[in-house]
Amino acid sequence: MAAPALPAARRPARELALVLVVIAGYFLARGLIHGRADTAELHAQDLIALERTLHVGIEASLQAVALRHSWLTDAANLFYVAAHLPVLIAVAVWLYLKHPAAYRRYRDAFLISALLGLCVYVALPVAPPRFMPGFVDTLKASGLDLDGSDVRLLYNPYAAMPSLHVGWALLAGYAVLRTARAWWLRLAGTALPPLMIATVLITGNHWVLDAAAGALIATLALVCSWYWRAWRIRRGDGARRDRASSSRDHHH
Repeated sequence: MAAPALPAARRPARELALVLVVIAGYFLARGLIHGRADTAELHAQDLIALERTLHVGIEASLQAVALRHSWLTDAANLFYVAAHLPVLIAVAVWLYLKHPAAYRRYRDAFLISALLGLCVYVALPVAPPRFMPGFVDTLKASGLDLDGSDVRLLYNPYAAMPSLHVGWALLAGYAVLRTARAWWLRLAGTALPPLMIATVLITGNHWVLDAAAGALIATLALVCSWYWRAWRIRRGDGARRDRASSSRDHHH
């Protein structure tokens, strides 16, 4: 009776190890892929020009409004840090314990989006608004200097495009919205992505198009995870039918 329980007991540890390895690999790789500052700033200028053409460049005006209210910038700074990895971890644990099928789907989407994000970081280093004239680094102004801190090895300041702060907030929020029963959890899931979008713009960490790209990558990753799961289910059903047919042939 004890033998079958052992794999089940190991499953959470194995799952945790997988996620931790991927997270560590993502941040280490992102930290090691430092695009050149001049190239990243040129790309940022191109992005500013594109946003002006599209009439979506609201970063400067939004930050200017927030800077007139210290409580708003303080809230944005706190949300930028606290609503990223801590929320992702909390949602992952909740899904794993309460909704394991949904957990696997959103875990796969998270892994796919991380890979896609790294590909863009390598191909297109982009400086964030806080490095450009007319913007304020609100985190640094509050005393949290990520560029000069001990986490700089795991932190690429030129990985603005896409915003996986936004992309992963969208994945986490959608997962909660789709699986939670409590109204307040569903409300929190709905509010998480737009609040994160406002936060990354107010803090000067991302452009509007960074946020749009992060949302697009998260959506694409989720669709890929759905197709991947559906393919595995069909393959499993096919394999079971083949085994059943083989067994009948053998008995005949």
